[in-house]
Amino acid sequence: MYGEEASKLARETKRTIDHFPPYNDPLVRSITREIRHLHETCQALIREYGLQKHQVESEVERRWHEQHSSFASASTLAATGTQEQAGDTDTNHTTLAMLEDPSPSSSTAVHLTTSSHASMMGLQAQKQQALQSLTEIFWTKYLVHMTPLQRNKRILMAYHYQRIEKIKELAWAFNTLSESSRRLLSPDEIVFFNEYERQCRNKYSSQGTFGEIDLGLGMISPPKEVFITVRVIKDCGDIVTESGATLSLKKNSEHFVKRGDVERLITQGYLLHVA
Repeated sequence: MYGEEASKLARETKRTIDHFPPYNDPLVRSITREIRHLHETCQALIREYGLQKHQVESEVERRWHEQHSSFASASTLAATGTQEQAGDTDTNHTTLAMLEDPSPSSSTAVHLTTSSHASMMGLQAQKQQALQSLTEIFWTKYLVHMTPLQRNKRILMAYHYQRIEKIKELAWAFNTLSESSRRLLSPDEIVFFNEYERQCRNKYSSQGTFGEIDLGLGMISPPKEVFITVRVIKDCGDIVTESGATLSLKKNSEHFVKRGDVERLITQGYLLHVA
């Protein structure tokens, strides 16, 4: 049934908000194949609808020409009969007689004209009814295939967007991928990680303000300031900063420190960034 594979991926995406599982390549490929199949089916339905619509219009046009030829022949015969009758009498006398008491031939012509118009209107109504029925059937089939196609696309986009955000966090937390982290990513995601980490490093390093911070190592998010105020949540003991200074991080104490010195401790939950 259409959409089952995408539903599996949606459930996996929901379950993995707080952790980072390996890239599910088999499931993504299966959904991609289903999207391709649904797209090809929709295109075939469009072509079939166009062909059937053309056949209906051609059939109505053919029947219209047949009836038009039939009415034209009948009108010609009626007109011929009127001319033969007029040849046996005086023209003015015949005209007055037709006005006072129309001949069968003139009545036949009027009847043929009325019948021709009614027949054309009937054909037009049949055409509209056939096209309406054809259109309703087309849209029913089309939506049956287009709806799961669009849903599959949305789920794939949500899945990859969530993973991209996780990869950005990895890029700020670590400047290189460990072997264990590398196994979680697809080849394209590894390329994205390397390119994103390189661009962020170049961007902030070129600004000068953050030149002394070790970008890409222990960073959970892009730096916004060099020095920050932190509160100690768990005792950390004494740590030595990059500049050689010693910090005594006791519980509930607050410190104004360089962000790069304590970023990893913030990430691990030992410190709280307060300002």
